[in-house]
Amino acid sequence: MSRLETLAHMSTIAQAVFVIVSLIFIWRQLKQGNQLARAANANALTEQAATFNSLLFQNGDLAELWHSYGQSPQELSKADRFRYQEMMTQWLILHENIHYQWRVGLLDEGIYRNWENDLGSTLTKHNLEPFIGDIGQLFSGEFLSHVERLQRREQSLPGDGKASHESVAVDEATDVAT
Repeated sequence: MSRLETLAHMSTIAQAVFVIVSLIFIWRQLKQGNQLARAANANALTEQAATFNSLLFQNGDLAELWHSYGQSPQELSKADRFRYQEMMTQWLILHENIHYQWRVGLLDEGIYRNWENDLGSTLTKHNLEPFIGDIGQLFSGEFLSHVERLQRREQSLPGDGKASHESVAVDEATDVAT
């Protein structure tokens, strides 16, 4: 083998090594970009919740209405029933977005579980019965099914409901896999 052929083989080997190193670098960049996107999603969701809560902090009447949990809608004025329904709708829209982002892999599992616990707490405390027909029309079948599963589990299990959230997550993970 001539010296020129040896250099050509070495050049081919060097090119293969550079391609492998480049692919590893690209993979790491993509992984880091994915992590940054997940962090940005979690931050955006937190900002949305903070905006909602800041309205409650700034307006005592709205805070009182929200924390009445819709338990006595017949005692509310028409305007307050509408306010309560709209606040609940906005809170559920936020949770629908969270649920969707989790289903498509844009939220880490631990972050999603915390939000799911919050949704379970909301469903336990708040009376959705007066608005359930409207809720069924406003939300997608998948999220509505998720809410119904959480409600059933929250009602059937004693205690803080933590186990119920975990079992809903297992059910949904199974649904995604099938």
